[in-house]
Amino acid sequence: MRALTGLPLGKVTDEFLAPESLAEMLAAAEASRFDAISVTDHPAPPVSWLESNGHQAQDPFVMLGFAAAVTRRLRLATGLLVLPYRNPIIAARAVSSLDILSNGRLILGVGRGYLEDEYAAVGADFERRNEIMEEHLAALVTALSKDEFDFEGRNFTARRIRIEPRGRQAPHAPVWVGGNARISIRWAVDYAQGWMPFTIPAPVDGAPSRMTVSLDGDGGIAAGIAYMRDYAEKVGKPPLQDIAVEGFKKSGQWNAQEQIDYLSHLGGLGATWARIHLPSGSRSEWIEAVDRHSREVLSRLDG
Repeated sequence: MRALTGLPLGKVTDEFLAPESLAEMLAAAEASRFDAISVTDHPAPPVSWLESNGHQAQDPFVMLGFAAAVTRRLRLATGLLVLPYRNPIIAARAVSSLDILSNGRLILGVGRGYLEDEYAAVGADFERRNEIMEEHLAALVTALSKDEFDFEGRNFTARRIRIEPRGRQAPHAPVWVGGNARISIRWAVDYAQGWMPFTIPAPVDGAPSRMTVSLDGDGGIAAGIAYMRDYAEKVGKPPLQDIAVEGFKKSGQWNAQEQIDYLSHLGGLGATWARIHLPSGSRSEWIEAVDRHSREVLSRLDG
């Protein structure tokens, strides 16, 4: 079981975003037993969402490019890059560049997104997001893995295109598909190397969620992994290499042994990565949480 945590970049203050502040946080993560850090992607978050517990998100390629320059060990993950917002060939160029400059440390988490107003702001078609997501994912993987490629898209045509160099990792940086719906799991098996489910309880009133289908607790994770394995066997693909589940969401007091037991339990279900959300009321609180979780939990998992 490996561990990933997100950089707390949603607060637009020098406490988190000044270069020296970001470098301090990255140094703490680099010195810890965490294996990777991640950043989110919301280029145009609507005010209504921000005011109802949403967050700002800085450009993921800029943030991870900075992280690549001041770290040497940590894997660098997008969690998640909203693929329908971008031309996939342009995205492939950015992915290849970042994988080169990070010396092969990139993990590319991708998803279809769920904010209708943000879709409108960037000129993407919300009602066709599933169709666009699959087309862009197929084009992205093709562009990342071929020396020369053709691709006929709904809104773009690629003829004898070459992106050089392609990146440090072969055949390309690992791709993880986020989302709980079965279509997301199928995309992960068909095109990617990993799956990132999200713990989302069913709405109390039974109303459908725009974000993704509900997945509440261990039963949902186990069912998703079972479906992934069955589908992979059906289409003649190997099971996914990485299952990256949410492994810690509490703030305030937590018990190290309970956390160790829970992460071990997730590993027993088939998870290979834990995405651990740490308290981030201030930069010092986040750095302290990184250190404490590393010493009290991750070091004991290694043993």
